[in-house]
Amino acid sequence: MHWQDGENDEVFISPLGVYYPNREKYTLKDFSHKLQDVEIPADFPSELHLHYLYLRKWSATFAASRYDKEIVVEIPQGREDEARALVKRFQSEIGKASPLITDQLRFVWQVMFGIMAFVFLWAYFVISPLADRYKDEINAKKDLERAALQEKQAAEVRPQLSSIRAVIDPQISRLSNLPDGEMTAKDAGFEESSGVARVLYGHCSEGKDFYVFAVLRKDILGRSYFGGPGSFDYTTRTDRLFENCHPEHASVAGGLQLGDGWYYGNFSSQ
Repeated sequence: MHWQDGENDEVFISPLGVYYPNREKYTLKDFSHKLQDVEIPADFPSELHLHYLYLRKWSATFAASRYDKEIVVEIPQGREDEARALVKRFQSEIGKASPLITDQLRFVWQVMFGIMAFVFLWAYFVISPLADRYKDEINAKKDLERAALQEKQAAEVRPQLSSIRAVIDPQISRLSNLPDGEMTAKDAGFEESSGVARVLYGHCSEGKDFYVFAVLRKDILGRSYFGGPGSFDYTTRTDRLFENCHPEHASVAGGLQLGDGWYYGNFSSQ
């Protein structure tokens, strides 16, 4: 409704509030304002009274303050029928959700969805690659540490390998032509002080590759987590599965490559 109120004071009236361009505006429906009643009192037939509740939230700790407010608008002469129709229209709107509140809620949901989409895209395109790169860096560091440890351990066992090879190398050609078998350290030519307990030889990979195991009485490196004594192993198998070339019902763990087909690992019978 658009009236000239009183002394030509312009006023606009809508379900959302009352607006005086030359003075101020009054809100009737939003998160803090709630329309309670609209009437034309019998004692004041030339006035439109709009009653509304104002809620003021001071903080999260204290309950909101409630204030009953009233707006009085003068009804211009000759606009009484419009005023009565306006009262009926307002009363039919009391208790209904404000379009403004609905729009505000829709806007809030849109903003929240936009934030969630932004966070998801940011995580996918920014955080995820950074996390992958960080994981790759961690894995690369672990690989370097593992390689450094293996090289250190290989350096510790290489001195004893020389004495092992001095006995085994001259016999490899002969042993590779024999059926799979086993010798005592003495029969293989080792001294009692060598630390060798026994020697096993044979073929793996369907007879294609040959192996010799000089099984020691204990593990030189003291690695208890693999179990079993240490052993110097020779095999003609050169791929990464060299640890799979071993006697039947036995296994090898923690293999260290020493070069020339020789390895050091922990031997265990199954």
